[in-house]
Amino acid sequence: MNTNEVKNNEIKEEIIDAVSKFIKENITAINKQYNNVVDKSSVDQLKFKTSKIYKNISISEYNEELTSVSVVILTANYFEREVLNFNAYNDNKVQIKRLSNKIKLFCTKDFRVVDAYILKIDKYTILHLHAPETGSNTPCGSADLVRYINSNMYLQPTCIVSFGVCYGIDWKNQNIGDTIIAEKIYPWSVGIKLDENGWHIKHDGYIIDIREHFSILYSNINDIILGQTNKEKNVPLRNAKLGNMLTGEAVLSNEEIKVEAIQKAFGFNILGGEMEGYGLAKECIYYLNTPCMIVKSICDWGACKNIEDDLCKHLNNGKKGNYKDQLQAYAAYCAYTVLKKFFYENLFGTESLIENIKNFLIDNYHQNETIQEEKLKAILKKYFLKNVQKRNSIHFENDIVEPIIKKLVIDNYFTKKKNEGITTYTFR
Repeated sequence: MNTNEVKNNEIKEEIIDAVSKFIKENITAINKQYNNVVDKSSVDQLKFKTSKIYKNISISEYNEELTSVSVVILTANYFEREVLNFNAYNDNKVQIKRLSNKIKLFCTKDFRVVDAYILKIDKYTILHLHAPETGSNTPCGSADLVRYINSNMYLQPTCIVSFGVCYGIDWKNQNIGDTIIAEKIYPWSVGIKLDENGWHIKHDGYIIDIREHFSILYSNINDIILGQTNKEKNVPLRNAKLGNMLTGEAVLSNEEIKVEAIQKAFGFNILGGEMEGYGLAKECIYYLNTPCMIVKSICDWGACKNIEDDLCKHLNNGKKGNYKDQLQAYAAYCAYTVLKKFFYENLFGTESLIENIKNFLIDNYHQNETIQEEKLKAILKKYFLKNVQKRNSIHFENDIVEPIIKKLVIDNYFTKKKNEGITTYTFR
C-alpha cells in the first residue's frame, strides 16, 4: 500500500468516526426530520407519507397562482423537495398546491417532467420547482428551469433560490447541518481541457461571484447572519455562513478528487460543494438579471463512496440502515430553517406580476377615477407588453394578453359600472 492510499484510508476512518459520533449525539433530531416525510412501512423502495399536504390544481389555476409568486425555489433531491414542502405546510397550515399534470419542458418525447408546487412562507407566495435530475446542464436541470421561469409570462420573481443539501470540506471544523450561502462558485465541470497530464480548467474566467452581482441582497443576508437584522426573534437562525462553493455535474464521494477539484477550479476558501449552482447563477446573471441564491446545508463530506456500509458497521452492527437518507433529510431541514428566517426578515421583495400591475395602477390612477373600458384595456395591454414581453424576450399575441388582463386584473381590482350604455371601471 503506497503513502497516498494509507493517508486516504486514515482520512476515511476519521470521517466515518466523525459522522458516527454526530449521528449518536443527534439521533433524535435526525430521526424526527426523516420520519416526518418517510413512510416507515416502505422497505425496498423509498416512499413518502406526505400526500395529505398536497392539493392538486389545474393548469389554469396554476397560471393564476403564478401571477402572485415573488420567489422561486429549485430543488433536485427527493428529501430537499419533501422536507421543504412538509415544513412550509407544517408552519403555515396551508396545503401545498401541486400542478396535476406537471411540467413538460421539451416538445419531444423526453420522459422527464418537472414537479411544480405553490406554497406559502410567511406573507410570500412561492413557486417550488423540483427537477427530475440533479445538475446544472442535465435535461430539466437548473439551467433549464431558470429558462422556463424566464419564458413564463405569468412570472416576475424577485429572487430564484437553489435550495437543499451539499457536501462539506472540513469535517474537523464544520458540522453536518451547517448551512452555506454561496458567494463565489467555482465550477470544475465547465471549460475542462484534457491533455497528457490529465485534466484542468482552462482559466479562472468561469468563476461566478454572485455577491458582486447582487451586492444589496448579500449585504442584507450578512446583516441577518450577524444578528444586525433580527425583527422576528421568535424565528431562530441556525448555523449559517456566507462562503465559496464548488459546483459541478458529478456526485463527489472521493476525498482525493475533491481536493483535486478545488485546486483545478482555482478554488479559494471553499466551504462546500453542490451540483446546481452554476446553471442557476449563469442564467440569472447573464440572461435574466434576476437575483439568485444558493442555500444548502452539509449532509456529507464528499469523501467516502461506501459510507452507508461503514456507518452500519459502526452504528448498527452491520445491519441494513439508511443513514445517508436520514442525514439528507436532517440537512434539508437545517437549510429550511435558514431560508425561513430569510423570509421572516423580509430579505426578499414581495413584488410579483400582479403586484407590479397593482402598484402601477395605484401610482397612476387614484381611487375615485373612472376609466372607460376600452381605455383601461389599452392601458393595461400597453403596460403588460412593455414590462412582461420586454423582460421575457418573447412575443405575446393579443388573444393571449387580453384574457389575462380581463381575468387577473380587471375582474379582481376594478368595479364595473354601466351608465347610458357606456361601460366604465373604478379602481378599488
